[in-house]
Amino acid sequence: MQVGDRLICIFIEPVQPGLRFVEWPLHITLIPWFRAKLSSDELAEAIRQKLQAVNSFTLTVSEDAHFGYRGQKIVSLIQLPSPLEAIALKLRQILKTQKAWLVDESTKAVFSFRPHITVQGNKRLSKGDSFMCHMVAIVEQKGDYKEVVAEVELKNG
Repeated sequence: MQVGDRLICIFIEPVQPGLRFVEWPLHITLIPWFRAKLSSDELAEAIRQKLQAVNSFTLTVSEDAHFGYRGQKIVSLIQLPSPLEAIALKLRQILKTQKAWLVDESTKAVFSFRPHITVQGNKRLSKGDSFMCHMVAIVEQKGDYKEVVAEVELKNG
């Protein structure tokens, strides 16, 4: 991706704004790489307004699956139903109104959103593991590393 490209995710591991990383912490991508004219602060405020009624929630890991080119990536699926699909739709609505470029809409391939956590080396969750989702994060590509540029807290349920 290019410098300045961003994505929106939920981190499984605790992170703070300003965290820089090369290797991804465990996370669920809600919106893959995109480009928008909004600053990260403006985008965070738009997300805050759009998700103001969304309570924090618990997710549970389901079975493993193989994603990506020739199924080479191992992922842990999220047990359905979950609120992630509705949240991702609301986030896409924000980006659509801003006429943002989204990587997964730039090709003719059609991908359906299936919430999952990509296994990162030895870091992974197992079937039946549960975790709390209480915030959405914006990550920006900064060259050879990525940075958490903003976080939006969900309502305490």
